[in-house]
Amino acid sequence: MAAPRMRGVELRPLSGALGAEVLGLDVNRLDTSGAAWLRAALLEHQLLAIRGQQLEPRSFSDFAGLLGKREVYPFSEPIDEDPFVVPIVKEPDDQEVFGGIWHTDSSYLEKPPSLTLLHAVELPVQGGDTLFANMYAVFESLSPALREVLSRLRGIYTADLVHGSSGAFAAAAGADRNRREPDDVPVEVSHPIVRTHPETGRKAIYAGLAHTREFTGFTRAESLPLLEYLDGVARLPEFGARLAWQAGTVAIWDNRCVQHYALDDYPGERRVMHRIIIAGDRPV
Repeated sequence: MAAPRMRGVELRPLSGALGAEVLGLDVNRLDTSGAAWLRAALLEHQLLAIRGQQLEPRSFSDFAGLLGKREVYPFSEPIDEDPFVVPIVKEPDDQEVFGGIWHTDSSYLEKPPSLTLLHAVELPVQGGDTLFANMYAVFESLSPALREVLSRLRGIYTADLVHGSSGAFAAAAGADRNRREPDDVPVEVSHPIVRTHPETGRKAIYAGLAHTREFTGFTRAESLPLLEYLDGVARLPEFGARLAWQAGTVAIWDNRCVQHYALDDYPGERRVMHRIIIAGDRPV
C-alpha cells in the first residue's frame, strides 16, 4: 500500500528496485504524525534519502528517537555530544572503508537493529556512494524449490567474521578507528535464513557473507557455495539502488529487508558520517 501524501513533501524514486529521495522535509520540525508518515514511506520504499538537512548531533539523535528506540552500537565509541551517535570517519590515508562488504547491520545480535540512520557530515569531492539491495526482491527472484529449501534453514550469525581478530576489519587502518571491545555481544546466534518482516509480512533473504558463518547443521565449507550464490544475486543491478550522497543528506534504511555496501572509491579524501541504529525484533 502506498504511503499517504504529506503536504509540501515530494517522494522521488531512486531506482525501480527500492529507495526514494525525500524533498521538502525539515526533520527539525517533524512531529509524531510526520514521523508516522515517514515510517509508512519507509515500509513502502525500504530506503529514504532526506535531502538538505541542517542537523547537529543532538538534533539528529532527537529525530531518530521519533522513529523508534535508539540503541548503542556495541563495537564503536559514540561522539561526546550524544551516546547514540557513532562517527564513521575515513581519513585520507586510511586503506579501508567501514561497511565495505555487503551486509545488513548487526545481524549477529539476538535482536538486530530494525533501522539505520546515516547523516552525511563531510563528503569527498567525488565518490563515496552507498549501494543498497532489495532483499524481498532477491528472495522472490529465486526458484520455488530454492525458496522452499531456504525457508526451512537457519543460520549461525557471528560478529567474528568482520570484527574478530582475523575478520575483515582486523587489519584495516582506520576502518574501525573508534573501536571498542564490548562484553555483551553473543559469540553466535541463530536466525532464519529467510526472514518475515514483522510489519509488512513479506519474506526476505536475511543471510550474508559478512555475518552468516554457516547454515545450522552444515559445515562452513558446505554452506559457502550457497551463501556466495545469494550474495551474487543481491549484487545484481536489477535489485539495487545507488545513493549519491549530498552534504546534509540523512538516509534511513530497513535492515529487515535491505543490504548495503559502502563504496571505497575516493582515495586520499576525507569522509565523515554520523550513524544511529533503532532497536528491532528477534528475526522470525
